[in-house]
Amino acid sequence: MHFIFGGAYNGKTAYAKQLAPDARLLTAHIPAVEEVRGQTIIVRHIEQCVTLQADERLEAMRIVEQLETLAAVANVIVIGNDISRGVVPLQKEARFQRDCAGRLYQLLVQRAKNVTQIWYGLPQTIKGGE
Repeated sequence: MHFIFGGAYNGKTAYAKQLAPDARLLTAHIPAVEEVRGQTIIVRHIEQCVTLQADERLEAMRIVEQLETLAAVANVIVIGNDISRGVVPLQKEARFQRDCAGRLYQLLVQRAKNVTQIWYGLPQTIKGGE
């Protein structure tokens, strides 16, 4: 699994498409294993897959486990918007989503084989590099 993160409109999807030009592009959707077996997929806006569960750690773990299951049968590139460096949202639900995205990204960085940060179109390898 390859995790790519960075700010909004910083070139994350373009970079992922350079890595895998023929990949299937999915937005805020984690498909079933049967749908992607043997394929290369790009799942962007992973932070939008967060549901309002009671525990942000459990929610982050649920998403990572789904992605790891896919990565066992497909080449998976995950893209996340960095939403942690802005104003703290006033709404409870928005704060939960931001906090859960932070937990999710920590798990993705730990478990991904490759991690890349995109800064205005410039990729920086954080982990891996293959």
